Amino acid sequence: MIQDIAIGLGIVVNLVATEIFGLASGGFVVPGYLALFLNRPLRILATYSLAILTWVFVRFVLSRIMVLYGRRRFAVTLLVGFVVGFAAERISGAVPGLPGELRSIGYLIPGLLAAGMLSDGVLPTCAVSLGGAAIVRLLLAALGALRLL
Repeated sequence: MIQDIAIGLGIVVNLVATEIFGLASGGFVVPGYLALFLNRPLRILATYSLAILTWVFVRFVLSRIMVLYGRRRFAVTLLVGFVVGFAAERISGAVPGLPGELRSIGYLIPGLLAAGMLSDGVLPTCAVSLGGAAIVRLLLAALGALRLL
């Protein structure tokens, strides 16, 4: 139940941020998912690292060999993020000694973040998504304190 509420609050926070700042957090569901993992910094770090890797690959490799814009760019970015996340999870599982927490939050979140980075820039997307996640986490804590959760 708390996951559903976090996603819903994330959508609202992202909509407000988009209206106020003109910047999105990479995807409407991103702040909610990130908020659920703010107490697990390695998962956050891994997710942003894979998102930046996806952004670099799409921006500097794929866009030089194929025409990418609009829905095509979004779909390709999601697909690359999925593949990068899947590969990273398989590689990290094969390397002994790596912490299990060093993996992405899902397979789509890195691609959604990378798509936002392609549209709005790396730093604005990171700032809005982390700020939105913090706001969602605070709202969840407030709802919990009021015993509404």
